[in-house]
Amino acid sequence: MANTNLGKTRPRCFIVYGWSEGPWQSRKMRHLLEERGFEVTEQAVDADVIIAHSLGCYLVPPSAKDKLIILIGLPYWPGRPVIVSIFLNALENLKSSWRDGSWWLNKLAHNLWYILVKPSSTYYAVTRRHLSYLPRAHASQRVVLVRNADDIFCHPDIAQMLPDKLDYEYIDMPEKLHEDCWLNPTPYIKLAEKYYG
Repeated sequence: MANTNLGKTRPRCFIVYGWSEGPWQSRKMRHLLEERGFEVTEQAVDADVIIAHSLGCYLVPPSAKDKLIILIGLPYWPGRPVIVSIFLNALENLKSSWRDGSWWLNKLAHNLWYILVKPSSTYYAVTRRHLSYLPRAHASQRVVLVRNADDIFCHPDIAQMLPDKLDYEYIDMPEKLHEDCWLNPTPYIKLAEKYYG
């Protein structure tokens, strides 16, 4: 059922994917966004809401519109090499797949596919993981950073670690893994509704 609180004009939502991610991962989120009254767009410049996941947090394109940006699972953990986080995340996903029969092997195949067809993502994973690439909140742009409690990539104290000048709002999601927004998008879409409205 569509959310009538969003008004008559459907807000446009643009999704920024992380490394080794693409439309396959977001199909459930895109479907639910449409059901809840959003229009998913392929153009960031048209977006009222931008949802970025993982490495995508560093790749949010500039836009002329006033907007809401939701950053999910920012990969920032000083002192821990990324390769260690990738390994730990793979183990967590494997354990999770045994518990709930989720899509781990299918996800792994798609991850490998996106690595092959989007080599620029691998390049960005090495070159753009710096705080200077993160979007900043300002009078016409609200930025909400979501950290899942069990996220291997996002430091538990991220709210204290990032510079105040970014002016982010912080949300902690309990008992969620790094890719939870793709498996269970409802809480994240509710955040978009809450902060956009």
